[in-house]
Amino acid sequence: MSVVEKEIKSQDKELFSDKKINDEYENVEKESIQKFKDFITKCRRLKKNEDQELLWKAFYFANNAFKGIKKNPSEYYIEHSINVAKIVVNDIGLGTKSAIVALLHDIVDETDIQIEDIKTIFGDKIASILSGLTKIREVIDSQNIVQAEAFRKILLTLSADIRVIFIKIADRLHHMRTIKEYSEKKQLKTVAESLYVYVPLAHRLGLYNIKTELEDLSLKFKHPEIYNEIASKISGTEKKRIQFITNFSLPIIKSLSLQNIDFEIDGRAKSIYSVWSKMQKKNIRFEEVYDLFAIRIVFNPSSPEKEIEECWKIYSSVTKIYEKANPGRIRDWITQPKQNGYEALHLTVLSPQNRWVEVQIRSKRMNEIAEMGFASHWKYKGIEDKKSELDVWIGEIKDKLNGNSESTLDFFDSFNINLFSSEILVFTPKGKIITLPKDATVLDFAFEIHSDIALSCIGAKIGRTVVPVNYQLSSGDIVEVLTSSNQRPVEKWFNYVVTNKAKKALSKVFNEEKQYYIREGKKAFKYLIAKNKIIIDFKILKKTLKYFNLSTKKDLYLQIGNETIDKIVLIKIIKEKSTNKFVKYWKLQFSETDLLKTLEHKESKIKIDELKLNSFIEIASCCNPIPGDEVIGCESDEGKICIHKSNCKELKSDINQECKEIIKAKWTAQEIASKLYRIELTGEDIAGLANKVTSIIAVELDINIKSLHFDTLHNKFYGMVDIYIADNEVINNLVEKLRNIKGVEQVIIQKDFDI
Repeated sequence: MSVVEKEIKSQDKELFSDKKINDEYENVEKESIQKFKDFITKCRRLKKNEDQELLWKAFYFANNAFKGIKKNPSEYYIEHSINVAKIVVNDIGLGTKSAIVALLHDIVDETDIQIEDIKTIFGDKIASILSGLTKIREVIDSQNIVQAEAFRKILLTLSADIRVIFIKIADRLHHMRTIKEYSEKKQLKTVAESLYVYVPLAHRLGLYNIKTELEDLSLKFKHPEIYNEIASKISGTEKKRIQFITNFSLPIIKSLSLQNIDFEIDGRAKSIYSVWSKMQKKNIRFEEVYDLFAIRIVFNPSSPEKEIEECWKIYSSVTKIYEKANPGRIRDWITQPKQNGYEALHLTVLSPQNRWVEVQIRSKRMNEIAEMGFASHWKYKGIEDKKSELDVWIGEIKDKLNGNSESTLDFFDSFNINLFSSEILVFTPKGKIITLPKDATVLDFAFEIHSDIALSCIGAKIGRTVVPVNYQLSSGDIVEVLTSSNQRPVEKWFNYVVTNKAKKALSKVFNEEKQYYIREGKKAFKYLIAKNKIIIDFKILKKTLKYFNLSTKKDLYLQIGNETIDKIVLIKIIKEKSTNKFVKYWKLQFSETDLLKTLEHKESKIKIDELKLNSFIEIASCCNPIPGDEVIGCESDEGKICIHKSNCKELKSDINQECKEIIKAKWTAQEIASKLYRIELTGEDIAGLANKVTSIIAVELDINIKSLHFDTLHNKFYGMVDIYIADNEVINNLVEKLRNIKGVEQVIIQKDFDI
């Protein structure tokens, strides 16, 4: 032990002499000292004597500050601090200052020591990084802050010193490794934050190994059965996989060795989370995931200048051995590295066993960056004149944060932090995390809380803003549901929800309500027909359903029960006689010679309903002839022609007294019989569409319209027009013209129905 170590340990024992040290902690302390000693002596990054002395100083300071304090039931704070320091140095590749901050990262929050004390003992830089960690914890642990703003604050700190976020990611990784030691509530919160915040950040910073482990640990906690099943299957195929990799690699090893290339080759299995994710996205079984592993070639270039050239040289060697390469799977991240700094050549070739195999080619520098992320860039600064991807990204963040052109949410979206777009995480005012599918609304959230709350929901408060029930939520929203005792669910709520839970709850409520109204409507209908002494037959019922545009008796009962149908109108329709489907047109034909004596035209085509109104012709009231009867006309002194049946008993007296002259007349055979058709249209809700439809029917084609009705529902146009048409060619022409109208999607023709 160095002089500094002894001195600090002696001082610290005096500082904390009032604390009791039990036997358990004395053993932990001894083990921790040994673990820390092994850590800094074996770590190649911490070789300098002055660095090691600073680390021992931080260790003893933290050890005494945390003396006897447990982080969880099975781990003391000092043990946790050492483990975080190991991740920071060994897995991320940071140096002495970061390791010191890792040892001290919980001190300000869990003891009476302040940032000013740290500044006095360890200097401004250590204190600044530690202060950044404290701010991040305040942001993430806060239960009353929108998550997008939390990210903004994280990035503000990150842009000041990126080591802050690296250390926080290391801290989170150790939390996930020991997640079983925490309460269920904290476990849920930890997993949700890990997936939502830390996995995307680790990905963005190029920390592939940490990202993968966080994903696997999250899956292991959320779906242990799935995790264990996939892990077992991967393990079960290990022997075959090793054999396959060996056989596949041997020709490559031989070729590269003959070229005197310094390299290593291995096969790495796909992560459990990655396999599960692929199974979910492609809806396939484990056995159908063909790329369970990748062959990785890591070489040591003969010089930094020849690194890229030798990458392509290895690529050429592989494609000479395995000639059939998949052109759609070639990835050149050497010419244009990924934003997170990743550089490599990827190609996929077909093995002799007809199995596609991905081959990754990297230099040692590229591999270290791929494994450990942006932190490794610092080690290689100066090799190239251009800025590293890390420098560019940090510069972008600073520019965004210093500008006022974007709102918080726009800023958040522009960095695309949330990679898990299929689901969102929202919070109750008490901090409980609710996981919902993307596009979920306030109503979905309310149903997740409790059905009774949802059924009386009138909206919600998000921050200080009141939003309606159909407002779509975003990750990080803190939602306070607003209710009213007067609120009742309506059927359009179905359009406002996406979760099965909400849809099932609404279906149950509406079905119960529907059955109640059907029972009440049936009672009311029976009462009405009994009161009005009406006998209901099939024809009357069919006519009534048609009038109200309904399909079944239950639909009729439902609308009577919920008072959609006016009962006075209902009785009127039931009592009303059905209209004849046929509108008949007849021609009265007179003797041409006789007619010219009294009329100026040869013949008169007159609808039967218009005969009584004609100034020259009238129907005799004595016999009331109708089309089809044999008739005769009597001309009076006033010039009128009175039409009688040929066998009318009053005809003789008319001849003697009033008839000036007998005119031969007859009803000609029925010329046309127009049928009643119903046209139903659906289409887009375009302005003027109803007028266009009406104009074509009534004006352009001169078709007689009996009734029409147009409506819009859910941004769709609906039309129903009843018309009289006598000729099939007319109806075919009409349908063609209607279908050609812009916006009309469907035209349905009904004929031979009761009005």
